[in-house]
Amino acid sequence: MSANLTVESVGLTRRAGGSGFGPLWGKELRTWWGGRRWLFQAVLWQVVINGLLLMVLFVLPSVAPSDTGMAEDPVANGLQGFFSIGSLALAIGVIMLAGDALAAEIQSGTAEWLLTKPIARHAFVLAKLAAHALGMLVVLIVLPGIVAFGLLSAAGQVNAAGFVAGLGVLALHTFFYLALVLMLGTLTRNRMAVIAIALAAALGGQMLFSLAAMLPAGAVALLTPWPLAQVATALAGGLALPAELWLPVIATAAWSAVFIAVALWRFERLEL
Repeated sequence: MSANLTVESVGLTRRAGGSGFGPLWGKELRTWWGGRRWLFQAVLWQVVINGLLLMVLFVLPSVAPSDTGMAEDPVANGLQGFFSIGSLALAIGVIMLAGDALAAEIQSGTAEWLLTKPIARHAFVLAKLAAHALGMLVVLIVLPGIVAFGLLSAAGQVNAAGFVAGLGVLALHTFFYLALVLMLGTLTRNRMAVIAIALAAALGGQMLFSLAAMLPAGAVALLTPWPLAQVATALAGGLALPAELWLPVIATAAWSAVFIAVALWRFERLEL
């Protein structure tokens, strides 16, 4: 680290008695919004998610055989595609974007250097969590959601309130994986291990959920985030959810809180 670097040179000053969250939050926000990163990510996820939606709504119904029913209810098909494929795509996106948010700075020594300054350890973790959550909410959820709503409305009638509720569930699903990678980043300094474990949870979880549904103990799967794509699709379609389908929503929020708590606890005790 260059000898002429000071706390003030990177904007990491704080008031006496403070945690240093504000300056760290500003630093993380500049990483997200200070260049073209956000624009590149916004365009990328519009293409990935809404490119697929465009095909489901307007291309496939025109070429699919009439007995498939795709042309009869393109909005329902579009909602299913948007939330089922979108939830998995965004989970992968979060893992790749934030997979080394903590692990890389711990491994490189940046975290150690920053924490020699008057900055609390919990502020270091929370600033990264808040900045990534905000960036991903805007870039991965809100912007694609606005375009998706426009495309769906062009294809048929859409329940606006239900669609917003579905986006909320999608945001919760995405936040779960953000909390997971931050926790993993405090448990191992191997960035590839963090990404690999989180990807295994995202990709393998969907397969396990499909398998669990056929087993006597399949109800346990409702305590995971994996049914959330179905929950979001149902809400967006204006359907009333049975009580048991609220369980994955509650469980995912609880798991996310646990992951954040573990990350904070572990980082406080980590030898840098």
